[in-house]
Amino acid sequence: MRFFIIILVSYFLQHHCINGRISLSEHEALLGIKSAITHDPHNCLSSWNSTAHYCTWAGVICSSESASNRHVISLDMSAFYLTGTLSPDIGFLTNLRYLSLSSNLLSGPLPSSLSVLSNLRYLDLSWNKFHGSLPSSLSSLKALQSLDLSNNNFNGPLPLDVAKMAELRYLNLGLNNFSGEIPPEIGKLQFLEELNLESNALSGALPSELGYLTSLKAMFLANNKLSGDIPESFSHLNNLTDLDLSNNNLSGSVDRLGSFQSLIEILMDNNMLSGSIPKSLLGLPNLTRVFLNDNLLTGGFPETRDSVALNLVYLNLSNNELSGTLPPTIGKFSSLQSLSLHGNRFSGSIPPQIGNLQRLVQIDVSSNNISGKIPELPEVGRIVKQFLSRLNVIHA
Repeated sequence: MRFFIIILVSYFLQHHCINGRISLSEHEALLGIKSAITHDPHNCLSSWNSTAHYCTWAGVICSSESASNRHVISLDMSAFYLTGTLSPDIGFLTNLRYLSLSSNLLSGPLPSSLSVLSNLRYLDLSWNKFHGSLPSSLSSLKALQSLDLSNNNFNGPLPLDVAKMAELRYLNLGLNNFSGEIPPEIGKLQFLEELNLESNALSGALPSELGYLTSLKAMFLANNKLSGDIPESFSHLNNLTDLDLSNNNLSGSVDRLGSFQSLIEILMDNNMLSGSIPKSLLGLPNLTRVFLNDNLLTGGFPETRDSVALNLVYLNLSNNELSGTLPPTIGKFSSLQSLSLHGNRFSGSIPPQIGNLQRLVQIDVSSNNISGKIPELPEVGRIVKQFLSRLNVIHA
């Protein structure tokens, strides 16, 4: 009998204790969260007191059951400009589905008690001062669909067991101090639609497993130390609309870029990419922004004969090793507003068809070998014409 009682007590402590504390009511847990706040400049938590039911407190939403069976399902304290830490008592809000503490000044490591919130679907702790490594126990949040920890001071490697959060649609760990390689396990997140790891200290090659993310619409990996070629498997990302790999050390060719039929924006500037630009790239129907500047690209201007990207607004191919003449088809990009081709080896004259670009407001072909007369440009002013002529042999 004594042994049986010990087992019961052990089970109770395991399932009803957080950081050594016996289970709190939701009212007590919320007050515990408030007690960890050291500064509330706008008195956003002034309603958090015993004179009103906690379901009426600022930022708190409860389920719609009867009063005796209501539970906190949403806690939104975003942009309260709070200073302090996140209390471990957060773990007692076990019915929580939505938690946003974004745009505050909260600091300290994340409490491990977050991992017991098994009903959580949405977690946003972005734009704070949280630090330390991510607890591996976060992978226990198997119902989570959106995780945003961006713009904090987290460090260490990315968690290898992130794949256990199999329901993730949105993952943003950007603007932190994460280091090491991108875990190939991320490629198992079959429902992931947006991956943002930008502005960290990540290194190594792009895992080919990222090409398995066939639901992915946006990939932001800019401002890291990534190297190596773009994996061939990326050609399977048929739903990708936004790709930002800028400011890394990536090398190899870009010949697969034309296969991303859904692309709207592609930013791969400031790398060490080489080879020629595929002609099919500027024929993608939805393309609006192309930034391939500051690489080692060679060959000519990517002339497409079948179709052109009629929605293209920004095209920057500057500071490469592109050569040859500018084709007449450049005048077909009817939405183009900014064209930057400076710092290449283009020669010949500027085709008169460039005058068809009625929306063009900025053009720079300086530091090339272009000669001849500047065509009539509808909206381009004197200052921009100077960019046309600088370090070329052309005249107005």
